[in-house]
Amino acid sequence: HSDLELAMGLTRRDVLGDRVQAALEPLLGVFLAFGCAAGLMRRFIADEVSKTRVSEELFRNNSPTTKLMGLLFRSLGHEYAVYVLQPVVAEAVAHPDTPAVDLCQHLLSHRVYGSCEAVPKLLRQLLHDVRETVALRFPQQALLSVGAFYFLRFLVPALVSPASEGIVSADQVTPAALKLLRAVSAVLQKLANGLVAGRTDEEQAFFERNLPLVLELLETLSSVEPAEDAALDRPSVCVDAQLHLLADLVAKNFDAVARYARTSGHGIDLAKLAAAVGVSKKHLHDGLPAPAPSTSTTTTSSSSKP
Repeated sequence: HSDLELAMGLTRRDVLGDRVQAALEPLLGVFLAFGCAAGLMRRFIADEVSKTRVSEELFRNNSPTTKLMGLLFRSLGHEYAVYVLQPVVAEAVAHPDTPAVDLCQHLLSHRVYGSCEAVPKLLRQLLHDVRETVALRFPQQALLSVGAFYFLRFLVPALVSPASEGIVSADQVTPAALKLLRAVSAVLQKLANGLVAGRTDEEQAFFERNLPLVLELLETLSSVEPAEDAALDRPSVCVDAQLHLLADLVAKNFDAVARYARTSGHGIDLAKLAAAVGVSKKHLHDGLPAPAPSTSTTTTSSSSKP
């Protein structure tokens, strides 16, 4: 529990300032390596949903939650994204005059619909967690929130920038193809958002045909049996390097981290944390009160949880 609260603290600007972005990737890497990424993301998802005032603002900002989810999808979902999008990019290069609605239909019919089983287990578990958590506060937004991550923060960015996202190499994409892919992504965004306003007549028939199928897709994607974190995907991660990066960030910002630990009330053991990141006991006791008793541990060993 205290590990999750420390992770939350390392994504706060009042703790790490402009170094928050630098903490996200190693933080996620460590939790992935120890098989705890699902628990980490559940904590972030629940926190963001609880702090969202109106459903229209849900997951719309570049928050630590949406950034971590984006990192997870790009990391674990890369092979899936290549499978889904590479043929569509090739089609855009070969036929750049194709209507965007037609190419979007090709993407959905030939690649997206029916591909749920190819989505990594951890990503489907997280989409399930998003749906279940959102349903408690904003029931009408539950499936659309699944679409916000699957379409808007996963497929659409890769569709708009296929070279930078590793879908194809830069020399395989033409300016005309990129223009078409941007138009396709705009249609896909409207569909994922369930938008009624701003549709052309051509898009209207497309939406009527596909919206029920998209909702069915999102229902299937997010309908999984809850699994223990350890049973989910655990990609190969250089945990020592990730731990070193995190330890360096904590050590350089230890006073702010300690202030957060003292005020959070979640039993973060400052003495053990200081020892783990190489902060001297003298520094700990000179500027800070003694930490509250805690049974949690912080370790840099790769044989136990973070």
